Amino acid sequence: MQIDVKVQGAEKLRRALQVLSDGQVKVAAAEGVNMAANYLGRAMKAEIRRVFDQPTPYIVNSVWVDRATPEKLSAWVAPTYEGRPGGRQGIDPQKILRAQEAGGSRRDKRVEVALRQMGVLPSGMQISTPADKYGGPLPGSTDARGNLRGPFVRRLLTYLKTDWAMVAGAKRQTAQALLKRYEWQTNAKTRRTYKLMDGMEIFVSDGSRLGRGIWAKKGRRLYCVIAFVRRVYYRNPRINLMDLRRKTDVGGKAAKWIRGRIYEAAKQAGL
Repeated sequence: MQIDVKVQGAEKLRRALQVLSDGQVKVAAAEGVNMAANYLGRAMKAEIRRVFDQPTPYIVNSVWVDRATPEKLSAWVAPTYEGRPGGRQGIDPQKILRAQEAGGSRRDKRVEVALRQMGVLPSGMQISTPADKYGGPLPGSTDARGNLRGPFVRRLLTYLKTDWAMVAGAKRQTAQALLKRYEWQTNAKTRRTYKLMDGMEIFVSDGSRLGRGIWAKKGRRLYCVIAFVRRVYYRNPRINLMDLRRKTDVGGKAAKWIRGRIYEAAKQAGL
């Protein structure tokens, strides 16, 4: 959202403006606008922390303030990549927050897109990290906020794509790398060759015996690594960043702070 304020004042303001040059007025006005922009940025972060349960730093810190200058007396406050334009290109925070603001279905995460392309994630379903009572999450698969860790997701996707036929048909160097990455075992009775990741066999359940999702088996212990759930749909908006402008009265505060900076500049000029 953009902060662009026109300040109209009484006699005190007019006297202050008379002793200042045009350049001094613009500097003071830019300082006031930036005070309001920084205030709104902090309010955005506080609202994100209030509304969401343990939001990731990527979302909280994505709030970016494009500051005003004497040549451009307006500021822009909005979520963007890593809190700055040109930051590391991940998923656009505005896209992540869009369903929360307007309602509707949540956009697929990158891991969901990958699983769907692999034919693992059924159509109309998305993923969820299972709670302890459902046999998860798998130790080491999630961070402190319960989100899947990037390194684990990459290892899991590679695991699911790698089979024994791929190893057998690969060139020697590639085959050796695949053999080194996982522990391969052969069941003498079934003659089935399977792979282990960190001592666990990971498999996909269609829901017939276990809940739909990706499971891990270590000995007799089962862990639900990723649960497949029906597509998430937000019926009621949870956050309205644009409404913060009204609630915080940032326009009124900006006008007040601009007048204050002009008065301070006039005072230093000898008024």
